[in-house]
Amino acid sequence: MASASPHGSLPQRGPHRVVESPALAALLEASTTTAATPASPRMVLLDVRSLRGTYEAGHLPGAHHLDPTVSTWTSPDPDPTTIQATLRALGADDDTLVVTYGGHKGIEAGRLAWLLQWAGHRSTALLDGGYEAWWRLGLPTSTEEVPPARPGDVTLSPREVLTCSTQELASFAAHRQAVDVRTRSRFGAKGPSGVSDQRVPGAVNVPSTAFGDQAGRVLDPASMRLRLRRSGVDPEQPFAVYCDDASASAWVAYVARNNSLDARLYLPGWAGWQRAAVTTPV
Repeated sequence: MASASPHGSLPQRGPHRVVESPALAALLEASTTTAATPASPRMVLLDVRSLRGTYEAGHLPGAHHLDPTVSTWTSPDPDPTTIQATLRALGADDDTLVVTYGGHKGIEAGRLAWLLQWAGHRSTALLDGGYEAWWRLGLPTSTEEVPPARPGDVTLSPREVLTCSTQELASFAAHRQAVDVRTRSRFGAKGPSGVSDQRVPGAVNVPSTAFGDQAGRVLDPASMRLRLRRSGVDPEQPFAVYCDDASASAWVAYVARNNSLDARLYLPGWAGWQRAAVTTPV
């Protein structure tokens, strides 16, 4: 196993952590100067911007590129065994801090961070504001390809408490605790009957953009709770989140849990609800 990780200065609200660029820069510098060997990383950085060219043009020093569009990260039925194998190939042990980042808001990075938490890797962090926030501060970047790390031995066990079933989503919606994080136009879309029925009955709409600011940074806990209350959701109680494909909703679930809110992700998304609602009484 790798030696203890020097990431005690990260926010400690919970394991779903969001880290700002200056703090991550300090952690990277500390890990570089105190690591026993370069082949035994205390941190694994994952650049999940979808275009490989953006990674090659500039990325955080030491970051690996991970394509967020492959089925490992987009499936509504993720496979923890595949996730574990991917993390091991990247050199992750059980105590390795895995930091994800994308561009600007970092929806894909948030989904990946959430998936790692769900699969059972509790030491994760999401870079607040993504690569743009890092770059705007003039922090170091690199165009060098990262050499393969020695294989890690992380062992994962899924945490179903982070998700909700179709029946549970229906129950949340009945109590106005189901949050549709799609755009307002998508939430109010009309079906073939001409009625706005393209949403879970009883769900309230809080677009994913409402959980961050214009710079792509995550809202503070008080502001996030206020946004939810204004929409009729009790932030002190568990609530469900969903979208079309569980990308934006996974980001919301992750950042909400960073703010000590009990957000449960409905992984099948709207398409899954439509399929299940045919046979599932709600």
